[in-house]
Amino acid sequence: MNNKIKDNKIIINNLNKNHGITIGNSIRRILLTSIKGYAISAIKISNVKHEYQSIKGIYEDINNIILNIKQIILKGKNIKKNKKKIHVVKIKFTNENFFLAGDIEKFTKKFKVINKKFIILNFSKKIKINIKLFITYNYGYIPSNKNILINKYENKNKIHNLIKIDSIYTPIKNVSYFIKDVDNNKEKLFIKIITNNTLSKEKALYKSICILLNYYKTIISNYKIKKKNKISKIFKINFKYFKFLKYFNNENLLSFIKKNGVNNIKKFKNKYKFLLTKTKNKFLLKLIKKIYLKYKKYETFK
Repeated sequence: MNNKIKDNKIIINNLNKNHGITIGNSIRRILLTSIKGYAISAIKISNVKHEYQSIKGIYEDINNIILNIKQIILKGKNIKKNKKKIHVVKIKFTNENFFLAGDIEKFTKKFKVINKKFIILNFSKKIKINIKLFITYNYGYIPSNKNILINKYENKNKIHNLIKIDSIYTPIKNVSYFIKDVDNNKEKLFIKIITNNTLSKEKALYKSICILLNYYKTIISNYKIKKKNKISKIFKINFKYFKFLKYFNNENLLSFIKKNGVNNIKKFKNKYKFLLTKTKNKFLLKLIKKIYLKYKKYETFK
């Protein structure tokens, strides 16, 4: 299996029949819901108490300013990505004609603004205004009233007149895919990813696959742990020897040794010859001998 980029699409080749739709749909769902990004989650404007207020000297009302702020696209620069941290950017304006999204970069080195020329507000006269932006890192979409991090921060720091904003974190605008049949019962998967330019489509694909792999690893590890726990309950064994538990991963063997009073390594060693006389099952005999030879190399048998 290999992949390449052609005509702005990522192509995954050499997939078995019907695997394309499974892989394509999984990647699409993860891309649209689980890729993290930055968003402005709250603002505080000097002398503004609520979102329905207007400001003298500014054409836009607070609601329009909020709508504009929601459209600012931010990319973190050399900062540790932390879901529990709030970055506060303090902005001060004096005698300006308008406030562009790119002006944020004058007040912080932590963030790069992608849509620099986007107008946030226009001044109708020369005024002084202070704005605080509260920036958070997460994924998906979080309504203003359900942003737990902002709510905790507000209560802890006793911030008054904080205006909360619906947070759109996802850097993915759209994902589509289609499948093309090829020879030998194989197919190609074409994935088109549109981002907000805070990350490349290749990196977005990489992140989505990593998320899927982590889920699969968790499922596999849980399955293995359950099996090990089941074995260790029947055949009490030191954690030092857990790597050998695969040799006991047989229901018939576990039932057999338990029936014959073997529930630890010492008893297994002492009853080894006895166990060989208690069964004529060739498979069980082979397993018992194999386990004995494996453990004989270790200090338990010295």
